[in-house]
Amino acid sequence: MRANLGRRVRLIGQFTAIAAIFFGLHVCYALGQNQQSQNPYSPAYGHPYRHGAVPTREAWKKMQQWWAAYPASGTVAPATSGSTGDLTFQGGTDGIGVVSGIPKVYVVFWGSQWISGGDPNGAATYLQDFYAGIGTGGETWSGTMTQYCDGSTVRTGATSCPSGAPIVGYPSNGALAGVWFDDSAPVPTDVTQAQIAAEAVSAAAHFGNTTAASNRYAQYVIAFPSGADPDGFPDAGFCAWHNYTSSSYGDIAYTNLPYQTDYPQGCGENYVNSGAAGILDGFSIVGGHEYAESLTDMLPTGGWCDSSLSCGTHEDGDECVWIAPGQPGGAADVVMDNGSYAMQSTWSNNDPNGECAISHVIEGSSIGAPSFNTPQVVQWTSLSVTYRVSWTSVSNATSYAVWELWNGYPSSGSFSYFLSSSPTDIEVGVPKGSWVYLEVQACHASECGDFSGQDELVY
Repeated sequence: MRANLGRRVRLIGQFTAIAAIFFGLHVCYALGQNQQSQNPYSPAYGHPYRHGAVPTREAWKKMQQWWAAYPASGTVAPATSGSTGDLTFQGGTDGIGVVSGIPKVYVVFWGSQWISGGDPNGAATYLQDFYAGIGTGGETWSGTMTQYCDGSTVRTGATSCPSGAPIVGYPSNGALAGVWFDDSAPVPTDVTQAQIAAEAVSAAAHFGNTTAASNRYAQYVIAFPSGADPDGFPDAGFCAWHNYTSSSYGDIAYTNLPYQTDYPQGCGENYVNSGAAGILDGFSIVGGHEYAESLTDMLPTGGWCDSSLSCGTHEDGDECVWIAPGQPGGAADVVMDNGSYAMQSTWSNNDPNGECAISHVIEGSSIGAPSFNTPQVVQWTSLSVTYRVSWTSVSNATSYAVWELWNGYPSSGSFSYFLSSSPTDIEVGVPKGSWVYLEVQACHASECGDFSGQDELVY
């Protein structure tokens, strides 16, 4: 009996040892897989609320080194790896995927420090001008975002938009919708993610956006003064990130935007422009990154991202972060009505094989429609009359397509293409006994907007 007991103990011990080895190997394997599923040098590692986080340039370098060490991880950005993985639609959060209307940016300068020495580089003015400039002057950086959509006809996993699906709007009159200097008290130290979200909700109330409908196309940029360290900036390895919070006012999209020149080389100072002209480059590069991602993945992660990798860290801006100027898809100055701003590219699915695009055609009907002015007679003879026809300009138009219908009526005839005009006026000769109807469209690159009303010329 004693011998049999000893044998049983030995067998149990052997089984336990084997099981422990197997279990240990399984745990190690599982941990290895988990560690390789997300880059440990990413600022979102362990902080999943940091959606679309722009890593500091130092953190980005470490992330690239880790990817090189773990090439099977599959978490490298397409711009770095040469991958052609497209962004896919994630089905929406609370029925929302993108800002499928004209974007509205509300900038909140949080803390009394903004008016008491906390803005040594004049970032407050720069940021207001930057957001006011987006969409003006016909800039096509914003065009990349207009290829993305949401709505009931867009299937989860789609890489392109079906006809008629609501797309991201183009802010031809600028994206800036409001500014608030919340300077009643200094911004708290060590601000948390929850406090930033609460400030965004307070901002919505301040601007009177107290319904879900009023916040449907809005985003709130919470800008911090110099010396603040929101959510551990810059030691946490990020320059900015975005997220959303639920509230009685609906879902609120917001961005955590620290004072970029507090970490100058890490967050883009002089990345595109040298000397004094480039001191604030980081504010527009990083601010533009989060703006773009808040358009295409408004309530993370229900919008567009590379779900084959990691949605929270592979949105349209993440795919193209810190590509040097002069390289394909590299950062560059984008010209707007009120100046030029350093910007990074963003991911475009519908460019050949997918690519980081600093410029893209403006999709859809977000190009405004011109209106005809009263035609003027410039020459009259017994055989013909010549009219000068003019129309109102459209801010993002680079040309105008004019269409004509001779000696017929719009109810029964069809218009044919007449000419393309860069100025907003043309001269048209009408022979005696004839008449012509005209229509005009505003165009940008290969896209044209809605038709104007019709203008009739008669002799």
